[in-house]
Amino acid sequence: MIYYEVFLKKFLPSFRSALAIKMNEKFNMKESEIAEELGVTQAQISKYLNKLNVKTPLYKIKDSDIESIASLMVAGNLADAQKQICSICPVGSNTKCTIKVWQ
Repeated sequence: MIYYEVFLKKFLPSFRSALAIKMNEKFNMKESEIAEELGVTQAQISKYLNKLNVKTPLYKIKDSDIESIASLMVAGNLADAQKQICSICPVGSNTKCTIKVWQ
C-alpha cells in the first residue's frame, strides 16, 4: 500500500473523528466551525460527533496527541499542528508526504 493510501484509509478517518470530538467538547466549537477548520462538510462533523456511520478506528491515536493538535489548530498555529500530525501518522514524518489534514 502506498503511503497516501495508508494515510487516507487508516489514519485520516480516525484522526478527523477524534479531532472533531475534541474541538467540540474541549473548545466548544460549533459543527460549522469545525467543518470549516477541517475542510469537510458540517454533515460529516455531525456524524463524527454523534458517532453515526463511524467505523471502528483502524489506527489508535492518543488523546493527549489529539488535544495538543486541537489546541494548536484553535490557536491558529497550523504549521506546528501539521508537524505534530506527521509525527504520529503511521506513514511517518520521514517520507515526502505533502498531504495536509485540512483544506
